Amino acid sequence: MWIGRRYRLNRSWYSSLWRAVRLILLIVVLISPCLFCCGGAFLRGQYLYWFVLTKEDHDFHEARRTGRHNYAEGTPSAARKLIVEMEPFHDPDEAVAVHPDWFYHRFENGEWIFGYGIDSHGFHVGHGTLVIKDSRGRTRVFFGHVCGRNAGLPWGIEYHKGLDGFCKWHEARFDEWYP
Repeated sequence: MWIGRRYRLNRSWYSSLWRAVRLILLIVVLISPCLFCCGGAFLRGQYLYWFVLTKEDHDFHEARRTGRHNYAEGTPSAARKLIVEMEPFHDPDEAVAVHPDWFYHRFENGEWIFGYGIDSHGFHVGHGTLVIKDSRGRTRVFFGHVCGRNAGLPWGIEYHKGLDGFCKWHEARFDEWYP
């Protein structure tokens, strides 16, 4: 009889402790995805910084941070890689046959462009980089907000009669980078 009375006295202490433990566990379970995502984003950023990005990229981002240039987004190493990939192609059909994810367009006057834009959203290396090759043989690099893969290339393309209007439109919306 005495042990039973003693248990009743201690039961409230055990149940309140268990309630607190369950509450803490519930809070940890609810916020753990946030901790995981933030931690994962931090680790991904460190991996990119130390193992993927080049010295030129580091200098470029440092210049952006200190205000020596106004490029909002983009990475020189990604632009150089795309320039090298586009170099051998002199026809958009040939380029898109090899790289089906690239965008191309032929204007009414016979001029053409093809290129690739790296999405600014997410964890893509080189996000905000847009590289375009045209029928005049020029390969141009633009940095800015590329809202979706290849975005910036088809925007308003139906309104341009030729390459000049298309290029003026891009120069007004993106910052051109000269490697």
